[in-house]
This record gives sequence, C-alpha cells and structure tokens, in this order.
Amino acid sequence: MKYIIDPSKKDNNPEFDIGKSFDQLKQRLNSTAAFDPLVKINLDKEKLKSQSQHAQIESVEILKNIEANTEYLKTMIELVHENNTNQEEILNTIKQILDIASASNKKEVESKYKKIMRNISNAAETGANLATLTQLATTVYQFVLKLL
Repeated sequence: MKYIIDPSKKDNNPEFDIGKSFDQLKQRLNSTAAFDPLVKINLDKEKLKSQSQHAQIESVEILKNIEANTEYLKTMIELVHENNTNQEEILNTIKQILDIASASNKKEVESKYKKIMRNISNAAETGANLATLTQLATTVYQFVLKLL
C-alpha cells in the first residue's frame, strides 16, 4: 500500500491514525505482560531497581545537606575553646545568633541580625573570630528567612 502525502490536506489518510496504532500496540504489550508472569516480574524488578537508585541518590543529597547545615557546630565549639579570654561574650553572641530562629517575622529577623552584627564586631578579638561569628550569623539568618 502506498501513501501519498499532500501537505495542503490536514488528514492525508483517514484510515491510518498513529496515535491509535501506538495505543493498540501499548495495549497489546500490556496484555502480554499481564498474562506472562516473567514479563511482569521483570517489569516490577526494573521499577524497584529504579526506585531504589532514586532513593539512594536522595539519601546522599540529604546527608550532604545535613553535613553542610551542621558544619558550623564544629566551628562554634572550636571558637569557644580557643578563646579563653572572652568566652562569655562569644557564648552570649552565639546565643543571640541562635535566637534569630525565634523571630516571628522578617522585620524581627532583620532587627536581630543587625544587632548581632554590631555585637560581633565588639566581641571578636581576632579577624578569624569576626569571620567565624559573621558566617554563623549569616547562615542562621538566611535559614530563618527561608522559613518565614
């Protein structure tokens, strides 16, 4: 059978419908799978394998996020242990930084963040302390803003 396609006509062959043919083929394959237990088992196995791989990738991403989000804890502990002279000020600043999380709106978050940034410049005795406290404050600030 020969098909002649005329671009000026929308429906060149009313007897041939690619969508209908595809649906029929898909239906035939599905009915074969329904009757052939091995085909169904293989399809289920592939589906489970795909779901497992997706879950593993998600788990790795979650672990990376947890690691990144808790990185500052190590830094905080090091900061307090290394700075014996003004530990009380540093601990108070860290408490204020974590207090950002209790803010109920963006305006309050902004206000607490600005106050903390002023305190950090007074509490930090070295540039490293200043950078560490600023980074911690900014991390908490950005996280809380995302929640509001």
